[in-house]
Amino acid sequence: MNWKVDWLTMSLIPRFPVPDCDQFYSYILKFLGLSEYKKLFVKKSGGMYYNKIMRYKDISVKIPDSFSADDQGFGIELTGHGIDYYLEQMRKQYPDYTVCNLLSAFLSLAEGGSFTCNIPRLDVAIDDISYEEKRYYKLDLGRIERALKRHEFATRLTCKKHYGKDLVEVSYISYENSKIKGYSGKTLYIGNPKSNTHIRIYDKLAERKDKGFEVDPKIKHWARFELVYRNKNALAIAEKIVELSGSCGAFEKFLSENVNYYIRFVVVKGKPDVSHMCRYNSKRWWLSFVGTVEKSKLVHIKPDKNEFRKKIEWIKRSVAPTLRVIHE
Repeated sequence: MNWKVDWLTMSLIPRFPVPDCDQFYSYILKFLGLSEYKKLFVKKSGGMYYNKIMRYKDISVKIPDSFSADDQGFGIELTGHGIDYYLEQMRKQYPDYTVCNLLSAFLSLAEGGSFTCNIPRLDVAIDDISYEEKRYYKLDLGRIERALKRHEFATRLTCKKHYGKDLVEVSYISYENSKIKGYSGKTLYIGNPKSNTHIRIYDKLAERKDKGFEVDPKIKHWARFELVYRNKNALAIAEKIVELSGSCGAFEKFLSENVNYYIRFVVVKGKPDVSHMCRYNSKRWWLSFVGTVEKSKLVHIKPDKNEFRKKIEWIKRSVAPTLRVIHE
């Protein structure tokens, strides 16, 4: 399964006073390995309660004012192009650098107890690319759209259903060309955009061409299946990437099973029994895309208190009172 992280938003909240937010911004660039690019970052107007935003190559660092730094924290956001550029720069020094290294380093900042680290959003994109003309592809938007309209799918995503005599309407599934002006491809949205997970499937080849990007002329088909994770699910998938990326194929296997957990296209004969869709067998083309019949739920397990903080609390509870008595 050909996957990549296509959007990443991280939140870093210091557990100590930050009198100079600009100095802390320099610390963040140093942490990211981008200190030498500091002069290239351009100041943008603030937004979403941030005082200002510094941006370069689709990499943004969002800076609060000093009064809300230890409450709201600092934001780090990388779009798909920002992630590609960042990895390209890091691999000049570390050839094997991946997004797993970035996530691991970021999450480890919380281990000392000085920071609270969170990941409000993380998008995982799965690409289906073909260099041959075919009648159907693994991820064929026309076939998926027909299956959605016929309700030949089982899903755990938030979908409000209204049942009529013959048709089933799912209000959080939409079919449109795009919100981007001039985009000629089709986009399918599945699930509530405000929920912790929703899905977006679109014609990536059309999107690249419409935006003026150079595309390999040999590519005949390029569709993208995107899982948009937010809040606790974004943090959980980041932890899974760090946990499983060290084992060959382990994260790919989990990702396939997690896709199957959220949605599965099924074989329906006659009128679909919408209350028992999970009992239907998967369609053959869907199995060729996900490669498994297994399902895996995404769960964020709150980590145990790290050893450093345990020792500090033990000193305060057990050692400090004795030292006080000795001192007196």
